[in-house]
Amino acid sequence: MAFLSASQSELLLALIEGSAQGEPWEGMLHTLVRQSGADCALLLIAPLAGEPPRQVRSIHAPGPRITNPDPARLAALGLSPSAPLRTGRIYALEEILDFSAPEVLARQRAMLAEMGIAHGRALRLESGGAGEALLLMAREREDFPASLAATLSNLAPHLTAALRLDSELVRLQLQASMAEEALARLGIGQIAFDPLGRIVAIDPVARQALGFGMPLPAQSMPRLQLPAETALELERACATVVGSGVGEAILLDPRRALWLVLRRADQHGATVIGTLRLPRDKDPQSAVGMLAAVHGLSRREAALAEAMSRGESIVEAGARLGLTRETARNYSKRIYAKTGTTGQADLVRLILTGLAPLG
Repeated sequence: MAFLSASQSELLLALIEGSAQGEPWEGMLHTLVRQSGADCALLLIAPLAGEPPRQVRSIHAPGPRITNPDPARLAALGLSPSAPLRTGRIYALEEILDFSAPEVLARQRAMLAEMGIAHGRALRLESGGAGEALLLMAREREDFPASLAATLSNLAPHLTAALRLDSELVRLQLQASMAEEALARLGIGQIAFDPLGRIVAIDPVARQALGFGMPLPAQSMPRLQLPAETALELERACATVVGSGVGEAILLDPRRALWLVLRRADQHGATVIGTLRLPRDKDPQSAVGMLAAVHGLSRREAALAEAMSRGESIVEAGARLGLTRETARNYSKRIYAKTGTTGQADLVRLILTGLAPLG
């Protein structure tokens, strides 16, 4: 592999810094536009053929003239990551147009002219199963010099590695958002601490519960804003959990009975994970539908069961639902039979440990 020049190293540095911030492409594309004198750069990212359909992602770096190339129109032209282009080769714009059908070629040229694109270079990337991408550099007037092809060729292996990393980041972000959403529905918040009780990470539920409004500062590990005695207790508990491996619980706010349970977790720079829980009322209508589907209850039976799970007696819940005392008791017997429970306490346990709170 050829050594990178100073300008190519600048592109690679922008790519690495962007990856650290969760946005690997924007800085690199803007740097590439500035270095090459391009009027715009566009990166289209899509899954490999044969994978489940997923929307093509587009990252756009505008230049001085072509400020708004339409990704959808470019994709309609066949200038997409799945175009039949050889991986790693640099193509001129004319090479990726369709010369087999004159009417298609005329339409392609007309649409490119409307977008102010007269010259271009394209590079197809494929990341070994993690997806593929098409990088398009465009100019309105003069053509690109040969040096751009050399730059893109030298960068291609690094861009391919970044594409794999990007695919993994998207997957991890999806996993994290799924976990956060499920925990938020249950009112569960989490904080990662270092051994001294300083915050490494905090999720939205814990942030809201503790009034932690600002994002974590870069190069900083802040502490929770707690009374001095509670702050010392948190620091002591973190050190104890790290040393013993035995979990602890501390009371953060007596007024709200807000407790924080600490456990050791040696991963990702955090040695202690703190978990708290806030009161959360499940959505009654969603819970009713969930109970009806899972346990084969009628809507009225499911509504009664959901009300009983919130602590209402059979008679109270029935009256609120417009049922007589006798009808409510008959419904409850059918509910117990269909759910395989032995009474209201057992029914509440089944509902609260099942899917209804997540509905």
